Amino acid sequence: MGVLFWEVARQGTSMWAQWIRDRYLRKANLWKVAIHSGCSSSWISILKAREWILPKVKYLIFEGKTINLWYDPWINGKSLVDIFGRVTYDWGPPKDCKVAALISNGKWNKPNRSPAELDMVWLEIQEIEVGGKGDDILIWPASKIGSLGLSEAWNAVRTNEEVLPWAKWLWHSIQTPKHCLCSWQAYLNKLPTLVRLQRRGLTTSTICSLCATEAEDADHLFLGCSFSRFIWCVLMRDLSIRSTFPHLLSHLPQWLNTHLSDPLKKELAYIILTTTFWHLWLERNNRIFRRTKQHKLRILHRIRDSIKMRAMSKVFRVLPNPDYSRISSAFGVQILEKALVHTTIKWLLPQGDWFKLNTDGSLADDRGGYGALVRNNKGDFIIGLAGRLDLPSINLLELKAIERGVLIGIAKGVDKLWIESDSTTALAWLHGKGKIPWTALRSLRHIHLNLLHFSVWKATHINREGNSPADMLASHQSSRDETIFHPHQLWPDMVEAIEQDRSVGEYTRTR
Repeated sequence: MGVLFWEVARQGTSMWAQWIRDRYLRKANLWKVAIHSGCSSSWISILKAREWILPKVKYLIFEGKTINLWYDPWINGKSLVDIFGRVTYDWGPPKDCKVAALISNGKWNKPNRSPAELDMVWLEIQEIEVGGKGDDILIWPASKIGSLGLSEAWNAVRTNEEVLPWAKWLWHSIQTPKHCLCSWQAYLNKLPTLVRLQRRGLTTSTICSLCATEAEDADHLFLGCSFSRFIWCVLMRDLSIRSTFPHLLSHLPQWLNTHLSDPLKKELAYIILTTTFWHLWLERNNRIFRRTKQHKLRILHRIRDSIKMRAMSKVFRVLPNPDYSRISSAFGVQILEKALVHTTIKWLLPQGDWFKLNTDGSLADDRGGYGALVRNNKGDFIIGLAGRLDLPSINLLELKAIERGVLIGIAKGVDKLWIESDSTTALAWLHGKGKIPWTALRSLRHIHLNLLHFSVWKATHINREGNSPADMLASHQSSRDETIFHPHQLWPDMVEAIEQDRSVGEYTRTR
């Protein structure tokens, strides 16, 4: 029902949404319409979805022409009626007034005659970003694209638990399900080990059946037992990992993250862990219930066979590594070594009266930056900028670089603009392709609006090796939020990089 409510709230164009607006909302606001006995059960269920939708929505306000000033929750999930408690008729704006009444030239504009209640929330209103052309958009911030779908609705109403550190390696597509289940129970300490059975009064002896020396709990059975340690030592040696294997299950996720950076070793380690847990538990049960005993070398052989059967289902494409021949021999892994490919990257001069805008974003140590520079058909530096901005995504920084770069192109009177970026994602968004996140919509609208100043423009991709000057600007350390650079302000490394583009323009990319 929440998804249906969202369809109506976002002014959906489906026949059903239009019928709902005509039937129930001709003289009422969706966010405030009352539930009464004359409503159908379906409409009541849809309206009840407001309870959990309302606190989590947000408006992207551009011109404010589609948002009701009084009833829509545009002030951080609250409406003016919620704040004032009523419509203040002595102020002036009627019930159907839009938020545009408070916006002038893309900025908030407080009316001369306004009630005291508005003064109380005006600072909060001023913190809401406005400006740009086009319709305002109701968004669901928890969704990447800003829309409330079935998965987003489910996540909103259910109880979200913390993702446990071992979930990534345990529930992996390459794993055997029964092995995963056994490992999951072991990690949660839910397997009926002898220590747990003794606590329930179901057994008197807790001696480990594998080593016959210590009490059998999950940590000991799977990691601490001398029988288990021998198997782990051999398997880790075969995997070319020389670090000491942990003794506690709680230390296992951290150990995996620390010592397994190689993608091939990581995936094989996932299989090895769950397979070994399963066979150790199987041998333990056989010794207790069937009175049969297998030598640890025999168990090791069975573990290797199981791993080989599972690993044979996948071909690993990796760069050459001297450890891989041993791993392939031990586990029967199909390894296809990638050959290093050398590609020539060319930075091309713009032709005729075109100007080229190179842009880049940078995100390092939680510090965001963006850079852009404009060059003419001789490769001469015309103007550039470097800025700092705390954005959570490198692609948003790449987009911000394009947005700010277009503006300096306009300031310099450029007529034909060639935009070049090393971000395929930002360029796809610029061309309206792919799933565009709601956080990029405002920048995209500003860019497309400003591109109207040029008689013609185009945007293409270049690999980062050919985008060095823009990268240097994006990484530039500055005490100000944004710095404009003119030719005489460039530092030596920047001058050298620009000259390299102009005189040579060829770079080698090895992958």
